[in-house]
Amino acid sequence: MAQEAMARAHPFAAAFADAAQRSGLLAMVAQAADEAAALVEEATARVKAEVAAPDPAGRRAMLADRQAVTHALSWYATTAAALTQAAATARRLEEAGRFGACEALLLAVGAQEYAAQILSAVPMSQTEFARPRDLGIEAAVA
Repeated sequence: MAQEAMARAHPFAAAFADAAQRSGLLAMVAQAADEAAALVEEATARVKAEVAAPDPAGRRAMLADRQAVTHALSWYATTAAALTQAAATARRLEEAGRFGACEALLLAVGAQEYAAQILSAVPMSQTEFARPRDLGIEAAVA
C-alpha cells in the first residue's frame, strides 16, 4: 500500500513499478559491482607491485613512500565493497518479496553515485579525491 502511494506521489517511482524493471536494475547493479571489484583487484595488483620489496623494512619504507596510493586504494576498495553489498542486500530483499519501487529507487540512486565515483573520483575527505589514474588503472564500470 505504501509503495503504491509512493509510486503515485513520485514520478520517478513509476520507473520501477514493474517487477521486470526492478529485476533489470538488480542485474545492472550486480554487473557494476562485479566490474568495480575487478577494477579494485587490478589496482591492488598494481599497488602491490609498486610497494614490493624483498625485506619487511623495505616494504614498510615503500608503503610509507607510496602512502597516497595505498590510501586511494583503500577508498576504492571500500566504495566497491559498498556497491557489492548494496547489490547483495537488494537481491535478498527481492528473494523475500520485499524489493519494491521505493527500494529500487534507493538502490538506483546509491549505485549510480558509487559507480560514478569509481569512474571519476572517490572522495577520501572533503577536499581529497582518488582517481583511477592515481592507481594506474582505467575505470570501466558499466
